Amino acid sequence: MVLNVENKQRILTPYYLKRIGGVPLDKIIGLTASNTVTLIRDTLQIEQQLDNIKDELFHLIFLKVEAEKNPLIRKKLIAIKKNVYKFKEIDLDCVETEGVPLNIIKFVNKWNVRLRELKRMQELYPVIYKEELYRIRKDFQEVVKNENLLNGIVLTSQSMYEKTIQYTTTPIDEQKSRLRKIEPSLAIFLIRAACKTSPFSTFTSTLVEEWDGKENQIENQGIRKSFVKINYTLVMRIFDHLLLHDDVMPFCTYHLNSTVSEDNNVVSYIINEDKVDKTSKVFRSNEKLININNNPLIKKIVELLKEEECLTYNQLFLYVNKIFNSSTKTHSFIKKLNQIQLILPNVCLDQQSENIIEECISKMASFDVGVVRKVCASLSEINKFILLYSDASTDQRNIILSKIKNIIIEIAQFLQVDFPKKLINNIIYEDSILYKNSAEKKEDWEITLNNIELLQKISPIFDIRFRYQSAVAELFIEKYGEKGVCNNVEEFLTLLKPLFDEYLRTLIPGYEPKFGENLAHIKKINKLKKSFMDEFISPTNNGNNVCINKKDIERYYKEIPQELKSRTSSHSFFVQKTRGENSLAIINQVYIGYTEFFTRFLNYYQKSYINSLKRHLKEKVFDNDGVTIELSSSMGFNANLHPAMGEYELEMSDFPLARQTCNSIKINDLS
Repeated sequence: MVLNVENKQRILTPYYLKRIGGVPLDKIIGLTASNTVTLIRDTLQIEQQLDNIKDELFHLIFLKVEAEKNPLIRKKLIAIKKNVYKFKEIDLDCVETEGVPLNIIKFVNKWNVRLRELKRMQELYPVIYKEELYRIRKDFQEVVKNENLLNGIVLTSQSMYEKTIQYTTTPIDEQKSRLRKIEPSLAIFLIRAACKTSPFSTFTSTLVEEWDGKENQIENQGIRKSFVKINYTLVMRIFDHLLLHDDVMPFCTYHLNSTVSEDNNVVSYIINEDKVDKTSKVFRSNEKLININNNPLIKKIVELLKEEECLTYNQLFLYVNKIFNSSTKTHSFIKKLNQIQLILPNVCLDQQSENIIEECISKMASFDVGVVRKVCASLSEINKFILLYSDASTDQRNIILSKIKNIIIEIAQFLQVDFPKKLINNIIYEDSILYKNSAEKKEDWEITLNNIELLQKISPIFDIRFRYQSAVAELFIEKYGEKGVCNNVEEFLTLLKPLFDEYLRTLIPGYEPKFGENLAHIKKINKLKKSFMDEFISPTNNGNNVCINKKDIERYYKEIPQELKSRTSSHSFFVQKTRGENSLAIINQVYIGYTEFFTRFLNYYQKSYINSLKRHLKEKVFDNDGVTIELSSSMGFNANLHPAMGEYELEMSDFPLARQTCNSIKINDLS
């Protein structure tokens, strides 16, 4: 939802995204041991009552013993206390004698009644628990056979899947404790599939639909389809290692890293490191500044590539070999220049490729050497298995996954590279897509949308992007003046790196950024945030309920500095809503807007969805002001794959276009 408070305009995207759990919630509710829980609750209640009776009895006995002169009565009273202490029933015939007060006899009688109830419940407990546990295990065994659950499990852990099959096929009476160790893990998976809405395989299915259902009926209405892709970073890493292979390098053409700068005897530039040991989901996402000695050879190569823009391997080889006079040393030197990313190969994979395996094979087709033929043949085999995976049964999926993993291990051994287990085990991404015309009506959501709009009004207090924008503006004014013009955008982006690094740190929960702290409006917004947290959030730490009403929102909104209040804000709200007249809405999370969370799934729907959202962005959100440009780089992360939503793609040095089907605008053409 986009909000421009100054223009009093709320813009809702024409579509909504719905996420649906793979296992119905009532399947989990049915797995509760309700009789056992009731018995435990009643038992605890009686134990508390017995504690209260004991305290009262001890107090009365203490007072009576202190005043009692008759040793026989004293002895009886002490005997009562001992029996109570040992949780024993008390013989009333021995108590109901002259000298024992009626109030003590009354509490002794209460003690006996409650103690008998407790013992009866304790005798019932193992019987009821055993019966319910057996029933729950029988039901649990059936529930975990759910295909949506098993599909997600096999993709997460094949060994877990195989144990699950063993668990579901072994009769309850024949299960050993070792097999039952899987139950807690299965319960976690079951709760995840029923309750957690982040999309992963068939644990959670996704539906994109138009508000009020105005869109024409779609072909696949009422069904669910699975879409599967290889982990793009895996193919990118294979491609990267191929380009460094001794037999492939002679086919390559290289250009100079565009961030290179020379200062006296030092060459400085930025590289993109691949932290595969930390994450298998993204490729070369970590920027790092490199400084190397600017010796005569390095200096000459930098000059050559600045003059020629690019050189073939053979051209580089001829020049460098004049220095080394050794083919082996020359080849190793060129390879090292590539490894440290001073020079970069011109050929690369499109990060938004529809099928990255086919693209990799296509771009390597002209490299007629054995290693390329071998790897391309293996990738082609993987591609065939990927195509089979969507419609395969869960057992077949398990077999296909094993075959794909074995091929990847063979490729790694052939290329003499070490792919960590987390990469090999994270080889497939699956999206489960629903096609079901059950359109939500905006009128049913009007109250919720109005409340969300209220929250969005005070979003500048919490949204880090507003502070970041102000810090960037401050740096721009400092560099170019208030009415200045930036003629070299890439140079300015280099200056922004420390700010951007600080912005990335805000992804750590609780981290407060330092940028913009010297600006008056940022100081004020920081104080507002602290005030809001102290007033409404801190009390919840003690378990207190907090109500934030419209007056509270308006009170804080009035205090937001005009510099931030006038900016348009766009957010994606993840909401769970109950049905009925007095329905409640729970906001689980708030993310960046501008349809970012829609785009990943749009390729699975008809083209009209994409075109409609493109028009929405250009006409409604940006008010036809200029052209829409997007930065489509995905860093290999499959969740970043999406159709082109802008009219142009931003072209930056050393960040190749993510797709070859779009018009592009070079970043330095912007000002």
